[in-house]
Amino acid sequence: MTILYPGCEDYNFLSNAMTRFCHDLRNLKEGLVIDNVKWNFQFYFSFDWKFLAICLGFNSTHSKNFCPWCTIDKSQQGDLSKEWKISKEIDKLVEQNNYYKGHIRKPLFDIIPFNHWVPDELHIILRITNHLWSLMIAELTEYSLFNDTA
Repeated sequence: MTILYPGCEDYNFLSNAMTRFCHDLRNLKEGLVIDNVKWNFQFYFSFDWKFLAICLGFNSTHSKNFCPWCTIDKSQQGDLSKEWKISKEIDKLVEQNNYYKGHIRKPLFDIIPFNHWVPDELHIILRITNHLWSLMIAELTEYSLFNDTA
């Protein structure tokens, strides 16, 4: 489903513009009965990074706590020994919008769990590149070729 609206990408504007849409999604989440058959739905959300930040009530995507899925902060970004997993829960943000650092507003799509928010391609490629780069550096270091200028 695509949402088109005139205006800027702003939390308050989107919240007002999508009130009816979010209400309809909540109703669909409960299931839809057609000819005595109940249809259940699982929702997924795909986005660009700015729209994601707005919909999750994020402070900003370039803040210290930048990741929508985990609690890693910028100082830990290059530490590949850290486990980057989906550790946030949407229900906790619904109860208290600043439960996790970096979130300052209630998420707009609070019926979609974090493991159904599909990351943009750039986020995936950057993470893969980080792992491949660290493996290459480790291999060069292992064979004493890391600072080899010859």
